[in-house]
Amino acid sequence: MLRLAILLTSFDRYSVCLATNSFEFLDIKMSNDLKYRVLPDEPKYKSVSDTDVSLTEREKQKVQSLGAGGVVLIVIVALLVLPASGGIATALSNDWNRPNESFFLIALVIGWSVLGLASVLIHFSLKKKNTLELARTKTKAAPHKINAANQMEYQRVMNEAESLSSSLLQTYESSTRLANELRQHLSRVSLLLGAAENEYRDNAFAPFWDAVENAAQHLAAFNDKTNRLSGNAKDYYNKLNGRKHSFPAFPIQIMTIPDASPVTKEFRRVVRMGQTNHDFADIYEHRRTREVLIAGFRTLGEAVNNLGAILENSIYNLQESVSSDLAKVIEEEIITRETLDKRR
Repeated sequence: MLRLAILLTSFDRYSVCLATNSFEFLDIKMSNDLKYRVLPDEPKYKSVSDTDVSLTEREKQKVQSLGAGGVVLIVIVALLVLPASGGIATALSNDWNRPNESFFLIALVIGWSVLGLASVLIHFSLKKKNTLELARTKTKAAPHKINAANQMEYQRVMNEAESLSSSLLQTYESSTRLANELRQHLSRVSLLLGAAENEYRDNAFAPFWDAVENAAQHLAAFNDKTNRLSGNAKDYYNKLNGRKHSFPAFPIQIMTIPDASPVTKEFRRVVRMGQTNHDFADIYEHRRTREVLIAGFRTLGEAVNNLGAILENSIYNLQESVSSDLAKVIEEEIITRETLDKRR
């Protein structure tokens, strides 16, 4: 059994053997286009067995013997027995002009009996010959049939590994981007809330709520991307489960998930500051039911009232996704693999 570290350096050339009666070696070559890869599973190759070379009962029943031409020939011979029997009866009779009927019937019975016996013997002889010929043909074709099936199995595991590698790479790269964007959204929210406070001090009503609305948009985007990361994490770990691969740890871990609670508290504080000021509150009342482009919310009022709780739930789900039992197993396997790689 090869060590995991050795397996992970064998992506470019993975030799396997077709298990037939004549061994053929195939080179499984992984695409070099992928940064990280999943090794193909061991192909489930077949070898020639008794079942592959033995005739089934149905095949034996379909084997022909005499065929239509043979049956026609037997019928013709049977008809020729009639005049032949008449000739024999005439030759054995005292009066050639009046053949003895008994001689005729005896000759006819003997002729047809011989013909019947010969037909049976020919039938079984041809049946045996054709059966043996079919068995030889099937035995000769069996290795080619198995080889073709093994070629298909080889292609299946290769296609599966390539497809899985491509899908996982896409998930990893998109998750890396999303993880970076989470921090950017929180930073942008902090800047917008600072700008809102400046507008508040300047009694700029509309600019204040514009800044709050933009901050809500970024928090909503943070929530959406957190949910997408949660789904990506589950997909990532499920696809790597039980596979040998060179993929790194998921781009975001429970300790690196951005803490959105300080920003959401600040958001509530700034919103509350505007709501408790009569002049700012009047503007808010006109805007809170207006449709806005905030992901997951129809109005600014909905976003203000629900963003905090929804964000907490999304972050909790992401924490669960990256700390599940399966996630822990996969991450431990990755750490072990990377440790072995460094020792080589």
